[in-house]
Amino acid sequence: MSEIKFISNNEEIKWEPESGTTTIEFLNKKLHNDPEAWETVKKESAEILSLCGKPLQKDKEGNLKTNTGLVFGYIQSGKTLSFTSVSCLAKDNGYRLIIVLGGTSTDLRTQTYSRLEKDLDVSAGQNDWSLYLIDDLKQNTQRLASQIESDLTTRENVPEEYKKTVIITILKHWQNIEFLNSVLKKIDLEKTGTLIIDDEADTVSLNTLAESNEKNDEEEQSSTYEQLILLKNNIPSHTYLGYTATPQANIFIDIEDELSPNFIYVLTPGESYTGGRVFFDEKNSYLSVFLNDTDMTSSRGVAPNQAPESLKRAMKLYFIGVTDGLIKRSNGEEVDDNRTMMINPDWRTNPQETYERWVTQLKNRFKEKINEQNPAMIKEFYESYEELSKHANLSPFNKILERIEFDIDHTHITVLNSADANRGNSVDWRRYQNIVIGGNTLARGYTVEGLTITYMPRFSNENTNSDTFQQRARFFGYRRNSLPVSRLFLDRTTYDNFQKYSESEEEWRNTFKSIINEGGKLDDLKRKFAFDAKLNWVRRNVLRARIIKRRYGGNWIRSDYGYTLDEKQNEANWVIFNKLKNALQLKIAKHSGNTSIATHDFCQINSKEFSNFFDEFKFSEYDIKLEHLKSVLNSKITNSDFVDIYIMSQGQSRIRTINDKGKLDLSQGEQFDSERNKVYLGDDYIIDKSRYSIQFHNLTVKDAGGSIAYENLLCCQIYVPASKAGGVVEQE
Repeated sequence: MSEIKFISNNEEIKWEPESGTTTIEFLNKKLHNDPEAWETVKKESAEILSLCGKPLQKDKEGNLKTNTGLVFGYIQSGKTLSFTSVSCLAKDNGYRLIIVLGGTSTDLRTQTYSRLEKDLDVSAGQNDWSLYLIDDLKQNTQRLASQIESDLTTRENVPEEYKKTVIITILKHWQNIEFLNSVLKKIDLEKTGTLIIDDEADTVSLNTLAESNEKNDEEEQSSTYEQLILLKNNIPSHTYLGYTATPQANIFIDIEDELSPNFIYVLTPGESYTGGRVFFDEKNSYLSVFLNDTDMTSSRGVAPNQAPESLKRAMKLYFIGVTDGLIKRSNGEEVDDNRTMMINPDWRTNPQETYERWVTQLKNRFKEKINEQNPAMIKEFYESYEELSKHANLSPFNKILERIEFDIDHTHITVLNSADANRGNSVDWRRYQNIVIGGNTLARGYTVEGLTITYMPRFSNENTNSDTFQQRARFFGYRRNSLPVSRLFLDRTTYDNFQKYSESEEEWRNTFKSIINEGGKLDDLKRKFAFDAKLNWVRRNVLRARIIKRRYGGNWIRSDYGYTLDEKQNEANWVIFNKLKNALQLKIAKHSGNTSIATHDFCQINSKEFSNFFDEFKFSEYDIKLEHLKSVLNSKITNSDFVDIYIMSQGQSRIRTINDKGKLDLSQGEQFDSERNKVYLGDDYIIDKSRYSIQFHNLTVKDAGGSIAYENLLCCQIYVPASKAGGVVEQE
């Protein structure tokens, strides 16, 4: 995949961190079988840490510097691997304290801590890491502070084995951060370079009172945000490094906000990563199975009356894949460490419990019927086998049938939610086969190992925030090996939203890439992105400025305020227009008569020529829709598209007026002769609705009093076919 790197407002990066023993050992442990990934993670970690700056670096006034960065990648693309590698590199380069805000749920926090403990090979007294998991808020703060300070000692004569790099993992909740603040206040951190790593930085961390502050002219802070800012203030030299797969809110918050990034780094996924490009590519259409309305959990959280046939189908496909994987593993073939089925029916716990009951019943029924050699059940499993074998190289069916009842029997079912009966549940990933049922726990940050079958009878609607929605895509990840036995069960609307979100995500990355290639800085990033999913862009309460969202397709978009364009910009438009015109092979197109008003110059050009021209063409700052349209066209137009070009009235000047709403009456309406016969349908009907069209108008503009306000004004209107409809969001 193409490399994007970073956008920053900082001056040229002069510091190059060096990979020491800690970094090399970590990379060898995690990526020894993948030299290319080894090099990519090493390189990207160095670039991220160089943006963070040297520990204890000072500004021109001699003050210790702080910094704020945002790192994002695709869903399930290796963000934990990245921040662990950055932590190792930070240790090798003099950082002594690393604080990990490990998510908003205990499941996610525990998962993060367990990974750090495992990946860093931490064992008491035998490692130069010191890991703290702070979850007991009643412990003695002075005693804890003394322990941490002892590990962070800066005395010169301390033996090396007692000089620790401290990692503190903490739940991202205001009370937990408040407790940590009370501890850190007791420690002198003037000589301690620190990283604050915020996992899932787009949630909870941000100020949820931002919108209210803008409306009421206040500066209130939500609880977690307030404690996070205090945490930053308690540490003289630090970089706050936010990680997320859904950066919408972080990019759109007020640039004066303390969590607004000074740099943005975009992670590169490995070659085996399977995300939206893979799951929503037409050639992989077999991966998706569409659910009917009767399969879905209702908006009120009510599951269907009985186990849907689609659930039975999903489970049979899953069990076939499990047994095939276990057979291949026993034969010494390389397969994934796990095979998991995930069921996400709703955020409420009641539907989850219903599915647990159904899955348990179906599991037992499948096992018993196969044990009995029931012909009907064996036939059903053979049909599932045939379905998978169209794309997967499966073991012989008779071999699968020999052992599948035992594999079904040993599949563990786990419900992850906050209900009392399930509180504290965790998945034992040492098991090869797991069925995991949950809602929000499975929708943000949580890694589902070896996920092959995703069953999601859960509606999405236009009130769902796009970042929250996209976090449900746990089926993304490094799944190239198991892709042929993977399936995604969901309704058509949810599929469309995932697909359109993924397309939009590629456009954001291209936006960053274009700024980087042009040598631009983060300040050059306009808060405007293509976005066509039927979802909210982001939760409104964390943003001061209003978000404008528009969708275009099946209609004309006009230059309503062209008369406000600067004369120099108008002259520049004429120059690029004439350059385009001179390269065209125009022909006369007459419509409904021979009058000059109905006679236009016409030709077609390919999409590349049009895109190059349209990107240069300037619009009035009030013609926001046309500026938006540039983003839509960049995301939707393809090399096979052609654009119809019309020069209205062959370039002769038309007199137009400004209406009482301050807009130009740009488009010429229908025309009649003296006998009331229609001789011209009107400009809006000069169109082939299957193609893009642009009409150029040379105007003399008169104001309401009849005086000439503008001469030789070049304006246009553009038609986007309904089949190419697209959307865009922009910060006001």
